[in-house]
Amino acid sequence: MTARRTPNAAESIAARLRREIIDDLTDGDHIGSADQLGARFGVSDPTVRQALRILEAEGLVRVRPGNRGGFFASTPSIDVVSRSASALLRREGADLYDFSALAKIVAPEMAAQIAGSPDVAKRRELPAYVDMQWAQATEVNLQTAIGITVNLFREFGPLCPSPSLRLVATVLGDLAFDLSSGMAQAFPSETDQRYAEHIRDGHRRLARAISRGEVEQARNELAPVPVLDDPRQS
Repeated sequence: MTARRTPNAAESIAARLRREIIDDLTDGDHIGSADQLGARFGVSDPTVRQALRILEAEGLVRVRPGNRGGFFASTPSIDVVSRSASALLRREGADLYDFSALAKIVAPEMAAQIAGSPDVAKRRELPAYVDMQWAQATEVNLQTAIGITVNLFREFGPLCPSPSLRLVATVLGDLAFDLSSGMAQAFPSETDQRYAEHIRDGHRRLARAISRGEVEQARNELAPVPVLDDPRQS
C-alpha cells in the first residue's frame, strides 16, 4: 500500500479554509486579503496565494481586484463540477455499461422526488415541455432521445430537494451526452428508432405522472431503466 503524502503548508491552509467556506460562510463573504491571511496563518505571501489558487480552481474562492478587493467565498457551479466529474469518469474509463448501471439506481428516485415537489406550477409545465422537445427533434433516434432526457433533467432537476441526487443526476446527464454516440452504436440500426420511440412514450408517461404529483407512478416509470449486459461481469 502506498503511503499517503503529507500535505504541504499551502494544502493544509487550503483544507482549513475549505472547511470554513463550506461550513460557515455564504457566497460573497469576505475571506480576507493575502496579507491578512498570511498574518493569520503565520506563512509567507506565496504560500497563501498557492492555497488560494487551489481553492479558486475548486470554485470555492473568487478574487476581486481593487482597493476594496480581496478573496471572497464562492459557490461552485453545479454545471462546472459536473463537467469536471464527467471528464474524470471518461478519463478513468467509464463507459455506457457504467452509465446504465448508475442510471438504474439514480433515475427512479430522482423522478419520485421531482414528482413530490411542492412547486405544482413548475411540475405542470413538464408535459408541454416534453412535447415541445420531441416536436423540435429532426430525427427520432437514440441520440435524440438521450439528448432530450438530459434536457428534461436539467430543466426540472432543481425540483429535486436532494442536492446529492441533483449533482449525481447532472453528472450522469453529462456522461450520457458524452457517451451518446457509443450508446447508439450498441444497438442494431433497425432497433434504434423503435427504442427511441419507446423512450419518447416513456417521457410522456413520466411527465404526466410528475405533473399530477404521482410519486410512485413516476418512480415506476423509470424503475425498468434498461441495463446493458456488461460483458465484464460474465
